[in-house]
Amino acid sequence: MIEHLDTEDKVASLTTLCTPHRGSALASRILRLPSFVLKILDFLLNLIYRIGGDKHPQALAVCRQLQQIPVEEWGKLHVSDRVYCQSYSAVLEKERRDFVMDVPLMYFKTFEQGPSDGMVSVESAKYANYRGDCMEESISHSEIVDFMTKESKKEKVFIFYRRLCAELAEKGF
Repeated sequence: MIEHLDTEDKVASLTTLCTPHRGSALASRILRLPSFVLKILDFLLNLIYRIGGDKHPQALAVCRQLQQIPVEEWGKLHVSDRVYCQSYSAVLEKERRDFVMDVPLMYFKTFEQGPSDGMVSVESAKYANYRGDCMEESISHSEIVDFMTKESKKEKVFIFYRRLCAELAEKGF
């Protein structure tokens, strides 16, 4: 919206949370699979998302949107000097805490060998004023977006969001 619809004068701040600004290594790897495997994966994932309530899932389209951005393109990740931009990451420490993120986390630990929330690497989440991990404890991407989050973890996520809003209000946003 800010970049493509020329609305920077209507936006005071942009905060991103576990956003793959530089793309997803996992998405790029998936897209290198043979087309018949991609079709099967697309069907299965879309079926799962439909069961979860998504009326028009497009797993393969999302995967294409999340392809990694080449290193030489990283410098172009800039919105506006007139909009305050900050970003946060998250880190999931071990498998079996979040069955939705177990497979992606195993991928990251095997191939990327850097911290991630099970879906987005810390490096890809860094953008503008990078503020670090949103929580000190282990948390998954699905927990951050409130998908299948246990009540005890939900409260901690809500505390983060309330603190974030209070900080932005203090800055006048």
